[in-house]
Amino acid sequence: MGGCLIYFNEDENNWDISYNLGKKFWGKGYISEAMSTVMKYAKEVLKVKECIAIHATENLASGRIIKNLGFDYVKDVPYECSGGDIITTGRFYKCVF
Repeated sequence: MGGCLIYFNEDENNWDISYNLGKKFWGKGYISEAMSTVMKYAKEVLKVKECIAIHATENLASGRIIKNLGFDYVKDVPYECSGGDIITTGRFYKCVF
């Protein structure tokens, strides 16, 4: 089906969120619901103060999800997809709790 997570990126010294979902499950609200729970856990249990998210510019649905989770757009950045096989432009967001 897919998955979602929050993790500490030691190389960049920040918390990141990430998610993916099989195409068959798109548009049903699963990621929004799961990531809302992940964000609540990050804030209340992990005591995360700030985290980031990036999505491919052309993935408008991910942009809507990220904004609805409380992230603010910061800037466009280079973005790797498919394990680095595709290099595109990503939209970089930050959420401060």
